Amino acid sequence: MSVNGDYLNATIQYLNILTGDEVVKDTFKGKDSYAFHCPFCSHLVQSPQARTRRTARLIREGPGTWVFRCSRGFHSDCRGGTRSMHNFLLILNPDLFREYQFSLAWTDPRNHKELKRFKTRL
Repeated sequence: MSVNGDYLNATIQYLNILTGDEVVKDTFKGKDSYAFHCPFCSHLVQSPQARTRRTARLIREGPGTWVFRCSRGFHSDCRGGTRSMHNFLLILNPDLFREYQFSLAWTDPRNHKELKRFKTRL
């Protein structure tokens, strides 16, 4: 599995724990997607029925490319269209995002020498 696939799975598991409900795999406009309760704006909704709606999605845009979209958009972190997986992960869990960046850097052989040197300084 690719780095993006590994961190997509990690993000889905994190969302399962964070929202307290299971992330559901489905399709959105003919594309694979995962639907879940928005971690940014679900707590801002007054109605209990509205809180149970899965308004946020991770949508596959291409091979290994995912975007985040919330149809509610009550919070500044989920308003304004789509966010790349990178930006979504940065807002959702900065520690997991740093690990994701480091893993992506390892996929490029030009970075191996510099990353080894960096890792020894930590």
